[in-house]
Amino acid sequence: MVPANTEAEARTLIRKIYAEEVKQNGVENVQILTPMRKGQGVSVNGMNEELHEMMNPAVRGRLEMKAAGRTFRAGDKVIQIRNKDGISNGDTGFINAVYLDGDGVEVAQIAFGSRTVEYDREQLEMVEHAYIQTVHKSQGSEYPVVILPWLSVFGNMLRRNILYTAITRAKVKLIIIGQKWAVERAVHNTESDKRNTRLGERLVRKYYELLDEQKPEEAVYEQMAINF
Repeated sequence: MVPANTEAEARTLIRKIYAEEVKQNGVENVQILTPMRKGQGVSVNGMNEELHEMMNPAVRGRLEMKAAGRTFRAGDKVIQIRNKDGISNGDTGFINAVYLDGDGVEVAQIAFGSRTVEYDREQLEMVEHAYIQTVHKSQGSEYPVVILPWLSVFGNMLRRNILYTAITRAKVKLIIIGQKWAVERAVHNTESDKRNTRLGERLVRKYYELLDEQKPEEAVYEQMAINF
């Protein structure tokens, strides 16, 4: 747990710690997660391009591709944001190369695990940088090292299920940057655990059907289901 009381402090620490962890473990083994996508703070939109320029800056003479307001280079860590030809929304990969094909059209070659796919400029709009991702997008994935900013400014995103998902993405090391009380708030925030399935009511009804006993008044079912 690395203390940070403001987004400005957290951003500075994220950049520093991410660079250190990538140097030690490799960019493919380190992932920054955040509950926030929008905004200019500690969010996907607020930090992805900054981290991109820090980790993979422009090099004179090296070809780049621009799509959807983003600049893509060989070596970039990327995530698919729409399904395409067997590549699913949420798949992460790396750009192996950016080059001109035989017709002089710019192409980005992206490796998603063992599969390599070529993207033209239009198709590249289905991809964005993945140096920092949302906790939601990370579901189903695991990383040796996870860096997790957790701050009071996340507001109603400070929920137990989101924190649990983020923590369980880390296989070896988890680094939380933020406030302990924000973590405590999430641990005790179980509002999202409530489910309106009426399962209890259905089980009570089935119970009386199987026993062939006299059924209670209709209004009693709901209270019995709650107790169940």
